[in-house]
Amino acid sequence: PPCAAMLAAVAAGVQRRAAAAAARRTLGGPARDGGRRARGLVTRGIPVMLLVVGGSVVLSLFLDTQVAVKDQIVKKQTMRKFDLEEEHKKLMKSLDIEDYKLSRIPRPGEK
Repeated sequence: PPCAAMLAAVAAGVQRRAAAAAARRTLGGPARDGGRRARGLVTRGIPVMLLVVGGSVVLSLFLDTQVAVKDQIVKKQTMRKFDLEEEHKKLMKSLDIEDYKLSRIPRPGEK
């Protein structure tokens, strides 16, 4: 039958192609991917590495600046001598305890 002959020819062609591909792989011939591997490294690998390294540098500079600013704030606060009696006098001066009036706060629903 003609179908059997066609199937045998197709099978033989497939076997020849598989054998040729195996020979190319074992002989270590040039990659037939058109240089896609090298372009993948250039277009994907190097930008990712630059992003990681650059991000690390930028974050370290940013955090160092933040720490320095916080240190300066703490230094300014600790340079002033704290006196409890002086703070009490300032607070009592701002509060007028002689002239105050007690007033009831209405509950919700009350007028």
